[in-house]
Order: sequence, then structure tokens, then C-alpha cells
Amino acid sequence: MTLRCCSLGGLAVLMTLVVGVARAQEARRNTIKLCADFTIFPDNHKFPTNPFTLAAYEFNNLGTRPLFVNASGGGKGLQFTKQGMLVTLPAPVSAVDMSVGTFAGDVKIEALDLTGGSLNTTTVQGMNKFQPVVVKAPAGKKVKSLKFTEGGNEGSLATICIHVVVAE
Repeated sequence: MTLRCCSLGGLAVLMTLVVGVARAQEARRNTIKLCADFTIFPDNHKFPTNPFTLAAYEFNNLGTRPLFVNASGGGKGLQFTKQGMLVTLPAPVSAVDMSVGTFAGDVKIEALDLTGGSLNTTTVQGMNKFQPVVVKAPAGKKVKSLKFTEGGNEGSLATICIHVVVAE
């Protein structure tokens, strides 16, 4: 950016202002964080429809028992059976941030691409608490959905968030 600063002996002096913006700041400015938060629901709140949508995420129960919010380990989350649930994201992204509760065993999270193909699987250790989890796509790929399984019928998803690019 060039600014006219002042006059020196009748000549306009030009000053060049170089603005350096860190890439991370620029990326943050061009994205929105989109989350589905199950901590806002009361304990034992049931989601009887299948699938159901919350905050543009689609939740598809893969088990026979309805998905419901359960208070455990000092938090609340959407509890699923060991058969699991499939969560379709609002947009394909390179990373997904979550808070996952593991109260009766490990929870497996399989990242799927736009065609439903497997990108990778993350195992969240059963630690009897909610834990932050980040699932990342391999370089050049995007995650479109996540399949949650195992967890001894007590796996739980408190929050799930993505950063969606709104402008380049």
C-alpha cells in the first residue's frame, strides 16, 4: 500500500507501507467455526428421529437404541451404542475437532471421504472422561463424514467442530 505522507520542497514524498499479515491470521479471518454442541441439552434428552440434523451436521444412528444425551464423567454428550453412528459434516474439511467421552472402552472414529472411502481410523482410549480429539485428513484429502463405533455402548460426543472456508 502506498500512502502520500508529506510534502518536501513542493515534492510529494511517497511512503510505502508494507503490511505483513501472518498466514494463520488471514486463514482465520476467512473461515467460520461451525459446531454441534450436545452439552446444551438436558440429561437423557432423546433424539428419536433418524437421521437428525443439528447445526448442519447430520447424525445417523447405526444401532437399535435411540441416540440420547447422557451426563457422565463431569460432562454431557450424545451417547451411542457400540454399533455407532455416522456423522456427516456440513462441508468437507481437512480437520475435525471434537470432545469425545469414553466410559466403557475405546471409541473408534473412522474418517471417510466424499465417496465414503476410508481415510484413516483414530482410536480414543477408554479413560472414563471426555477428551479433546482432532481427526485430520491425509494431505490433499478432505473428511466428509465420521463413523463412531465401539465404546462399550457408552461412547459419547460432547462437541464437534469444523472450520469452513468462506473466502479465499
